[in-house]
Amino acid sequence: MAYLQPTPCFNYLLPISKKMVYALFFIVLVQMKIQAQIKNINTGNIYTTIQSAIDDVTTLDGHTITVLAGVYAENIVVSKSVSILGPNANVDPCSGIRAAEAIIFLA
Repeated sequence: MAYLQPTPCFNYLLPISKKMVYALFFIVLVQMKIQAQIKNINTGNIYTTIQSAIDDVTTLDGHTITVLAGVYAENIVVSKSVSILGPNANVDPCSGIRAAEAIIFLA
C-alpha cells in the first residue's frame, strides 16, 4: 500500500492502491515522452536525447533533427553537418506567434 498526502493542510495520509501509483507513474512517463521528443525528419527515427539523434549511424550529413519544447540536460557534441531545429524554427519573427522553447543546458 502506498500513501499520498493530498495537501499540506491535512494531518492524515490518504491510502491509495498500487494500481493508482502505477497509473500516475505511467501518465508522468507518457507526458515526459511527449514533451521530450527528438526526431530525425529524414529517417523518421525518434530519440530520447539530442546526442543520440546525432550519433545514430542512420543520421547523415545534411539531415535535419527537430527538437520539441522542453528542457534538455545534455553535453552535446555535433560531429556531423546536421541542422537542429527547435519548436520555433519556422515561426516568422515579425508576425508569428512563438511557442515554448527547447532549452539545452550542460548536464
